[in-house]
Amino acid sequence: MQYQQKSKVLIVDDQPDNINILSYFLVEYGFEIFVATTGEKALQRVEKIVPDLILLDIMMPGIDGFETCRRLKAIETVKDIPVIFMTALSEAADKVKGLTLGAVDYITKPLQHEEAIARINVHLQLRNLTKQLEQQNTLLRAEVRSRQLAELALRFSEEKFAKAFRSSPAAMTLATLEEGYLMEVNQSFCNLTGYFPEEILGKTDRQINLWENRQERDRFSQLLQLSGAIYKQEFQFRTKLGKIKFVLVSAEIISIGDTNCILMMTYDITEQKLAQETSYRREQEFRALAENSPDIIARFDRQLRHLYVNPAAELATGIAAEAFLGKTHRELEMPEDVVMLCEATLSAVFANKTEQSFELHCLTKFGTKFYQVCMVPEFKRDRTIASVLSVSRDITAVKQAELELRKSALREREKADLLELTLNNLKRTQSQLIQTEKMFSLGRMVAGVAHEINNPNSFILGNINPARHYFQDINNLLELYKKKYPAPGEEIQQIAQSIDLEFLQKDWWRLMQSIESGAKRIQQIVESLKFFTKLDESGIKQVNINQSIDNTLLFVQHRSRGKGISKTINGSIISREIDVIKNYATLPEVACYSSQLNQVFASLLNNAIDALETQPYPRIMIRTELETAECSAGSCPETRAYNQLSAAFPPHRPPGEFAVIRIADNGIGMSEEVQKKMFDPFFTTKPVGSGTGLGLSIGHQIVVEQHGGQISCISAPGKGTEFIVKIPLQAVTCAPELDTASVSQSVPDA
Repeated sequence: MQYQQKSKVLIVDDQPDNINILSYFLVEYGFEIFVATTGEKALQRVEKIVPDLILLDIMMPGIDGFETCRRLKAIETVKDIPVIFMTALSEAADKVKGLTLGAVDYITKPLQHEEAIARINVHLQLRNLTKQLEQQNTLLRAEVRSRQLAELALRFSEEKFAKAFRSSPAAMTLATLEEGYLMEVNQSFCNLTGYFPEEILGKTDRQINLWENRQERDRFSQLLQLSGAIYKQEFQFRTKLGKIKFVLVSAEIISIGDTNCILMMTYDITEQKLAQETSYRREQEFRALAENSPDIIARFDRQLRHLYVNPAAELATGIAAEAFLGKTHRELEMPEDVVMLCEATLSAVFANKTEQSFELHCLTKFGTKFYQVCMVPEFKRDRTIASVLSVSRDITAVKQAELELRKSALREREKADLLELTLNNLKRTQSQLIQTEKMFSLGRMVAGVAHEINNPNSFILGNINPARHYFQDINNLLELYKKKYPAPGEEIQQIAQSIDLEFLQKDWWRLMQSIESGAKRIQQIVESLKFFTKLDESGIKQVNINQSIDNTLLFVQHRSRGKGISKTINGSIISREIDVIKNYATLPEVACYSSQLNQVFASLLNNAIDALETQPYPRIMIRTELETAECSAGSCPETRAYNQLSAAFPPHRPPGEFAVIRIADNGIGMSEEVQKKMFDPFFTTKPVGSGTGLGLSIGHQIVVEQHGGQISCISAPGKGTEFIVKIPLQAVTCAPELDTASVSQSVPDA
């Protein structure tokens, strides 16, 4: 008969022939075969596969069949598998031993196939029936327990406190006393543990692993059995997710019908526990730091009394630490100023709930000490202030260092001021030396050029009149020939026509006038050069300012041609010339260093010309006027507001009248930042190689220091620039005159 359900059979035998024979006919009957040749291998195989039946040989090398059977029955997962011994032993003692070890049957060798199959089928059927019976018993027990729990729950629901149980904010459970099955739980318990009711009802606290420590569970049971109730005992529960909760448990044994039950009430104290542990740890850390800190650390209550001081306070004040406790600063008889400052600050911290800091100094046994004090509120859980922590740091060394640093900084500042003054003098001297050398070379060159030009020009001017007389005599002779010989020969007529004799006679006079005009112009230029450089003059002279400006204009007029935006006319590029508008007032002669002022005018005019290179209608306006001291002071209606950028007049002798020279252009203008620096030596806004940065610096020096005057500026970007120069009519005692070579004409740049 073939076994209908395919079952797994493990054959354990050391004889290959026996294994082959058994395997062959068992496979024929539909079994799934697994083989092991020793007891050790059989034990290893059952860890990987769980057979339905084991055929085990008794006589094997290593551990025999009896020992193998004993070990198999000790394994939880395979102890219920039927074991049939295969043996040639027929002694009753051997069979009894095998059955005692857990075997279910014997098959005697040599094996009879039909008998073996029959025995195997019988024991497999018995195993299956046993499994079915166990399953039915399990279901029956579960049903009985479910009915019991349902009955208990029904009885519980009828009790007066059922509603209070379910709605209680405390976590509550009801469990049987004997088995410990959970009959009822409220929502607070589910919130505490993370379980749903259906996940835990009908289970024990051990099955859901509720207690973190089994010893605590046993202690809970012992206390409950002894007294019948416990009140607020601290334990640890484990939630569904494995999180540990600290709880206070109160429990009591109650009877519901005929069943004794445990009513348990649980309070979650995890946060309080953690807060206590954190507070304790922080307090220990605080104490460890405070006790070893060099800073004075104290704690105060709302009555401003000391709750704690560290050893540093005792060391600094000489008062024992115990004497501080419970006393205020005033009660400790501290200095009045310290008491008032500390009390006011502590009161402010309690009132405003904010940190406060201040500095104080007091006399200690070590002398005067400076402290930086910081007072910080310490809050309770409800955000009310429990106390105020005060930390006082000794900053005496820092204060002394700051004092020394201030003294050192003052000394360094004095050195810096002296160095800056020396540097300014050096820059001034350097600029003077540079300009002196430049002007000296330029003055000699101009003098030489003027001399060389003057010699041939004097020759030309000296020979113009004789040339006129000679031509007049020749012309008279030609007229006489025409009169005496009205019909000259053909050859003479051809020559007269070729040279246009009549035009030559008429144009000769105009030619001589042009030569004379050019020679006089050259003579005028030479005179202007000599006047401008004043190489033959030194010291203060009475000078016509208007004439000085005109001579300076003559010297720089070559630069005014071709400035401004160019335009094209009939294919030729023509640059617009600068319009120079002059408005001179009648001025008395001014006592001044003439060549120096010419240098200032030249610098201002050259800068104006440079600023007009991109203007469509370039224009320079020059105006002179007379100004009195009252008008200069601001009482005159004509006084104009401008940026004062020069030194004031000497207070002991203000001048009475001034010659005012205004030179303005409609150029690009200057920013406020540039105006602040324009009189600094070597400052220039021009490209590298286009300016030295000395023109305005030297001009300022000439006007202010040499003549006791003023030079100022009105300017804005895109609105042009106006320079105002004021020169006293009478000489003012100022700095010594510059070297005469340094006041020769130049073209300095701003």
